[in-house]
Amino acid sequence: MERLNNYLYKAVKGDEDSITELLVNLMRRKYLRHLVLNSLKIAPEIINKIMYSDIKTQINEHDVGRPDIIIENDLVKIFIEVKTRLNTDFQDSQLSTYPENLAKTNKYKKLIFLVPKEHKQSEDITHIANKYNNNKKIVEILYWDSLLSDLKDSEIAEDNSLVKEIISFISEKTLNRKFAYDFSAMEVAIMYNYKDLKYSANLLFQFRDYISSLANRIDDKLYEALGEKYVKLNRNIKEKDIQQNSYGVGLYLDNDNIYVGFSFFDEKEVEEWKEAEDYIFSVAFYPSKFHFDGSQKDVYQNEECAYVKLDKYILAENDDEKFITTVVKTIVRYYENV
Repeated sequence: MERLNNYLYKAVKGDEDSITELLVNLMRRKYLRHLVLNSLKIAPEIINKIMYSDIKTQINEHDVGRPDIIIENDLVKIFIEVKTRLNTDFQDSQLSTYPENLAKTNKYKKLIFLVPKEHKQSEDITHIANKYNNNKKIVEILYWDSLLSDLKDSEIAEDNSLVKEIISFISEKTLNRKFAYDFSAMEVAIMYNYKDLKYSANLLFQFRDYISSLANRIDDKLYEALGEKYVKLNRNIKEKDIQQNSYGVGLYLDNDNIYVGFSFFDEKEVEEWKEAEDYIFSVAFYPSKFHFDGSQKDVYQNEECAYVKLDKYILAENDDEKFITTVVKTIVRYYENV
């Protein structure tokens, strides 16, 4: 994502994207960049080789996904994943695909998970670090507390009111120890409606089990139709192939470049474009492999994916073959955009 010549680009939102942008904008000046990178445990001899132009945010990395921050040049490849709240999940693909990708490069490499202390997945990240690190710290979990403390101790904000405001803003958003459950009155009402809550949960669990049971059949049909262009699943469906969290419930295919199932869009996104609700049950194509130019009909695009809606009533027909055929035909049709 290209950044405007303004330190406070996107800051008003206060979400993880805006915090990420503010952190990267702090690195615009060389002396600040060195301080931040040093706090992120980047080797001193490497820090001098990193220019501001090497630092990108929300860029799709081929066959990997979209790390929050990528620092890359001829000598360096660093992924940084940012979380500002204690209870927000990393996607399974971020915990597996990112380190696998970095392990293949001969560049100086590092995967940094920048999180609040006591983040719910700290143990998972530590386990991954133990798996990949060997004699080098390729995967590392770092905490906002430590980074912000280093920046404050350096007194860089004393003579720069803008930098002071940025550090203060990031501190306010990341050092709150509460789990970030902000329930609206409507959500509380839903939770007290036991029948609706239980029914909705059961439906999503049922769909998760249903799509899991059909995964290998869908996979086989796609490989039969597309050949080597399509990357098959492991015969034993892995946990990372099935999504069930606040992002949605569904199945990842083709090395995580395709997603079939329910996608839970951001509430603001739905408010801005009501038709987004029609694409909650859909096939999502990730731009790491698929290219959509906005001219395709019946396709909804946001920064994450291009979504092609599926007929939600197909589930009510209880016809496995029809469901599989519909999904396969939808995916094959858009392989022209590979």
